[in-house]
Amino acid sequence: MGPEYVKAGSTINLTCAVNQPHMQSLIYWYHNREILDYEGSVSISTRGEGDRTTSHLTITRATTHHSGNYTCWPTSAQATSAIVNVVVEGEKPQAMQTGGVKSTHSQGFGAFVLQGTLLITVLQVAFQLIKDP
Repeated sequence: MGPEYVKAGSTINLTCAVNQPHMQSLIYWYHNREILDYEGSVSISTRGEGDRTTSHLTITRATTHHSGNYTCWPTSAQATSAIVNVVVEGEKPQAMQTGGVKSTHSQGFGAFVLQGTLLITVLQVAFQLIKDP
């Protein structure tokens, strides 16, 4: 999946789902290979339902400081990442790409999925940037 573009000041939402019971899978979030600091505009919510654990990372009022590689790393499955670029109004990224849903499957431990909320936000930002040159 190519880089995702989000307008400065908007909200970044990333979702990580693991097909493992909550008690068997802890989920850690990293930003540029460092454990994510959950203070300020960053919040994490994780819950388990049956054989599935879902973690939501939300960053409100995104700034360029929030650009980078986000990795969701469950203890019982493979990690997966998404690159997020926060764009300041008036700037145009050289190569704007949007992608679909990225998924990585671990053998025997269930599936790990980075899904849709970010894609919707990215598409809205992309259309706005194209519309307002």
